[in-house]
Order: sequence, then C-alpha cells, then structure tokens
Amino acid sequence: MTATFDPSTGALHAPVEELWALLEGGTLSPALVCGTAASDRGPGPLHAVLEAVRHPASRLLIHRGGQTVSGWVDDETAALLVPSGDGSAVLSSLPAAAVPGALATLLALGPRPRASGSACVPAAALAVTLAAPPRAPAALREAVGSDPPAALAAALVAPGAHWSVESEWPEAMPPPRALGPRDPLRVARRLDVLDADGVGLWILEPDGGDVRLEPSGTSEAWRRLAALLPRA
Repeated sequence: MTATFDPSTGALHAPVEELWALLEGGTLSPALVCGTAASDRGPGPLHAVLEAVRHPASRLLIHRGGQTVSGWVDDETAALLVPSGDGSAVLSSLPAAAVPGALATLLALGPRPRASGSACVPAAALAVTLAAPPRAPAALREAVGSDPPAALAAALVAPGAHWSVESEWPEAMPPPRALGPRDPLRVARRLDVLDADGVGLWILEPDGGDVRLEPSGTSEAWRRLAALLPRA
C-alpha cells in the first residue's frame, strides 16, 4: 500500500510492520518523510507521538473482536496504533486527557439497558465460551455449567460482546526499565466487560478460579476506563 500522512490530524496510515519499526526506533521510509519531518519551525508533527511511545507514563492494550489496539500515554500526549485489517494500521495522536473518551469510542461504549442478573462461571469455561459463543441454550448451559439469567445468556452468545483493556505503568516499576513498544505488558490494571448493545453490560471480576459477571451501567464502565490511567 501507499503510506499516507494527514497533517491536519497527525494520522499516519502505513503498513503495520513499517509503523512498528518506526516506533521501535527506526526511521521513516522515503515514502513517509514528506510532510512528517522537522523543519525550521520546530519538530515534525510525529515528534510528540514518538516521545509518548518511547517514554510513556502508561501503556495500553485494547482487545475487542479479535483486534488489538496499542496505546501509549505520557503527561500531555497519547498515541494509538489501530489495525485496519488489511496489513496496515493508523498511528494517531490525541491529548492525554482525551484517552478515556477515545477508548469509549473504540469500544463503542454507549447507553445500554440496565441489566439484572449476575453469575459466577469457571474462568476456563468462560474463556472458551467467549472465544466461540455457543448458539443453542443447551450448549451454553453445558459450557458454563449453569443456566445464566436470560439477558446475560443473550450477551454471552453475542459475537464480539467481550472486550478488555489492560494498562501498564512503567513509572511504577523499579529502574532501570528498558521499555520496548512491543514488550509484554506487566499489567497494573485490567478491565474486562461483556457489552451487548440493546441487552446490557456486565463487568467481569476474577474470583479465585471463577469469574463473577456483575451487571453494570455505562457510567460505571466509563469510570473504570478512566481509572486505568495511573493518575486517575
């Protein structure tokens, strides 16, 4: 594909491996130099993005529907690397204060009916169910070992209803810490949600070898998203 840079938004669309190479300390290919380089007026528009990636106050991984979005946040700027599904990705920047709202948009978090009915499910069984939702009620019952409430059962079999956000705070780790953009996260906080539009929203809480699915609302999920950041 032909890499493109939008100077009005600071978004860089390019092959995903080329973007990772840039974030890991590489240089821009000749196709990307135009419009992104520094000039006499100061650093280029990608400078703040690369600083956030290479010296973050926190890192994020956002998972939904088989897609993983990577994020980095420093005191002022955040960067998001969003796969496009065709071997390319978009690297974009936003103010650090706007991260919770950006996460809500990425996760399509919006008004939901206030669901009722909780459940406690073996963690291994829940993982299998979320990876390949059963279609028949009997299959769901067999998978989770019980009959969940009707709304929760509908959410459990809704494709792509589960999403999670993990955050890591490098500043909380003992120095020295050489942080690479693709290093495994040492998770400081994690939010797992079962979110089915028109059905309801549940927050997943580990409980030993089980997972509790507790009904929640959009406002609570929003607060939990904001709390993923180290200064929240």
